[in-house]
Amino acid sequence: MNSTHENGIGPPSALTSGTIVQILMCVVAIGIYGCGVFLHIKIIQVSKREKDMSWMLDVTNSIIFIVHFAHTIFMHGITYLVQNMYLYTGEWYCYLSKAFSMLGIFHSTQNSFVIALLKYIMIVYFQPPHGKRKDYTQYVFFALNLIYPFFVFGIFLLLMPDFIIRYDGISQANRCLGIPEVKIKDHVKMYNACTIIVGPEENISPKYFFYLTRKSICWIHVGITYLNSGNILEMLLYFRIFAFMHR
Repeated sequence: MNSTHENGIGPPSALTSGTIVQILMCVVAIGIYGCGVFLHIKIIQVSKREKDMSWMLDVTNSIIFIVHFAHTIFMHGITYLVQNMYLYTGEWYCYLSKAFSMLGIFHSTQNSFVIALLKYIMIVYFQPPHGKRKDYTQYVFFALNLIYPFFVFGIFLLLMPDFIIRYDGISQANRCLGIPEVKIKDHVKMYNACTIIVGPEENISPKYFFYLTRKSICWIHVGITYLNSGNILEMLLYFRIFAFMHR
């Protein structure tokens, strides 16, 4: 004999196991984010007080991380609660959020490289670092730290104008756009992003050489992005700094 719930008479279950897991994950993420905000505020306070070599970068990075992860947590949560969010906000909001997330990711993967490059130049070439030269270098790297994520993103868009549409690495943007969590044939990840660039039918033509140039620059750009993500480039810079200091 079926229960009243199975017959559709009784009240449905208020929370499914999947919903409970999602709520718990959101609570944990908010807790971790709160700890991160507390630490970043301490970093900002100490950096502004001490004003060491990389204090401008440390303050900027802390502010960007606070904003980036607040946006990420919000979009993850709201897109689970509101299905097909683009129907209410328009697709432009989803793509704007996707671009914002990508810029935050590019910044988070390169900020340590910019700091390592600053220290390398200040220690190896500007020893001892002081006066106007130190201030000028700090302002240059402050600007570089802000511009670099836009440069990385801009190169991808320049080589592949539809990159932001076909890139499949931001799951909350997919949910916002109503795209199911499955592998889509014409969407790409970072490791195969350059497959978007398709060559012409003629192998010997100006268009074909232009295609080879775009393809080569794209793969080099992807390789550098992964080297930054794996902290390989800053490892080389710090190795050079240690070798210089122990010469």
